[in-house]
Amino acid sequence: MRVAPSPGEVAPAIQRQLVRGWFLITLRGLVAVAFSLLFVLEAHEGLAVYAFTAAAYCVCDGCVTLPAALQRAAPGGRLWLFGADALVSFIAALAILTLPELTPRLLVMIIALRAAIGGIVLFITAIRLASHTAQLWMVLAGLASIGFAVVCFVVPFAVAAQIARSFTVYMFIRGSLLLGLGWTLRPNGRAVA
Repeated sequence: MRVAPSPGEVAPAIQRQLVRGWFLITLRGLVAVAFSLLFVLEAHEGLAVYAFTAAAYCVCDGCVTLPAALQRAAPGGRLWLFGADALVSFIAALAILTLPELTPRLLVMIIALRAAIGGIVLFITAIRLASHTAQLWMVLAGLASIGFAVVCFVVPFAVAAQIARSFTVYMFIRGSLLLGLGWTLRPNGRAVA
């Protein structure tokens, strides 16, 4: 019979999982920064190009997140959160690509919902880390995603260029924070391995 882990065992289990997957976190950061630069290059394109690029980002982010969810969970680990995060990315991409009446506002709402859920997953994982040095990076990345989602729900973006600018800034900040998180975990991963 499997006994639930004590609260003292949960944080080290999550830390070990993150250290093992530091390269996936770094890759997620690189994907976000790369797509933010792609949005800069598409500065004068229309809604269809922004929608396709946002959907492509969601697919790439989901593909990078999914392997983290498929790792063998340590006792007390919560890898299903990463699986839910990947699933939400795929659903967002599917919605963006298949909705026949995709308006700028609807595109922003889909992106904001995706950002909010991803931010909540990062924030929940960070809270469970206790005092690990990676906790600050995860909290900041989670808050950036949640903050972006709140701004999207409050401020109406009517023009495709406004959508691209806001999404570009968000993805660059989030990607940079995930790169910082991956960098923080990397030296620890080499020491543990």
